[in-house]
Amino acid sequence: MENWLILNKLIILAYYILVYAGHEIRNTTAVVLCILIYVSVNTGLYIVKSDLLKKGLLLVSISVIIYGFVDINALLILLLPINIFEFLFLSTLGWWLPLLIAATPLLLINKDGLALYLLVCSFSYLVYHLAHNSKHSIKGLREVNDELREKVYLLTYQFDHDLDFQRQLNVLSQLEERHSIAQEIHDRVGHAIAGSLIQLEAAGLLVERDQSKTRDIIQNVISVLREGMENIRAALRNITPAVEQLGINRVKVLLDEFTVNNHLKTSLVYSGNLERIVPIQWKVITDNLGESLTNALKYSGATMISLKIEVLNKFVKAEVSDNGHGAFIVKKGLGICGMEERSGRIGGKVVVDGSKGFSVITLLPMEVE
Repeated sequence: MENWLILNKLIILAYYILVYAGHEIRNTTAVVLCILIYVSVNTGLYIVKSDLLKKGLLLVSISVIIYGFVDINALLILLLPINIFEFLFLSTLGWWLPLLIAATPLLLINKDGLALYLLVCSFSYLVYHLAHNSKHSIKGLREVNDELREKVYLLTYQFDHDLDFQRQLNVLSQLEERHSIAQEIHDRVGHAIAGSLIQLEAAGLLVERDQSKTRDIIQNVISVLREGMENIRAALRNITPAVEQLGINRVKVLLDEFTVNNHLKTSLVYSGNLERIVPIQWKVITDNLGESLTNALKYSGATMISLKIEVLNKFVKAEVSDNGHGAFIVKKGLGICGMEERSGRIGGKVVVDGSKGFSVITLLPMEVE
């Protein structure tokens, strides 16, 4: 705002000096002194911070201009409007009063300078009005920015707090799960082993005196241990996730991380019985998916990448496709060759197609040798 006002004053002052220098020089000392006082006062106007001091300096500047207009040179009145606008706008008056007061000197100016003063007054008012509105707009934007910054801080704090809570919850869940497993092993397996040890010790004492009784005890111990082994297997089955859950979740995580890191949309569609896909096949699918995502990011210019997994009767089909510009002639680099070699180890094959976007289809037989 201040830069525009300073530029306005400099333009008017430069115009006055040029006009004055083009005429016969009179009262040179008084004119120079008046200009120096005006420049000094208006320079101090943009140094002080207090509105009261600014009003005082503006009153001094207005007084100097009026004195110069009356006793030195009438053309000095051109410097008056901008100072009047500054003073009255500091007093937070309406838009019409500053303009009315600035137009008052029109009653004292002769007809030759009337149009020029009216032009300068209108121009100065326009500049100050625009600068004044810009200042208020900037102030409003700063307030909004401060509010948004505060909200961002609060949201960040809340997010960190929620993240810490989630971590604590995960740790607590792991501890509870470990406690549950330990308790189950203690209740089922521990008692069985402890009882078996007691019976074996008794069998050791009876082995020479009563072989029949010893055989019964040993047979009972075998039954108890077998039951304990079954309990262990049941506990492991309960805590071990299914292979298809590990595979499809790993694929989802891979796609989600790619979306977050590269700002590209991804989608996942699957059909058929995922339980038929064995771990080695899941590894080939995820490895080929990672390679396909990297290639799409580098070369395709796509905005959407899709993965479709189908479990058919004889084979598993995993297709990675994008909506990029594709390629009519596909040059097999290290990435595609690596996918073909990886799939070929378990009897599968890879088909690439660049006619419509770009797609990589991995076909894996259901019975892996």
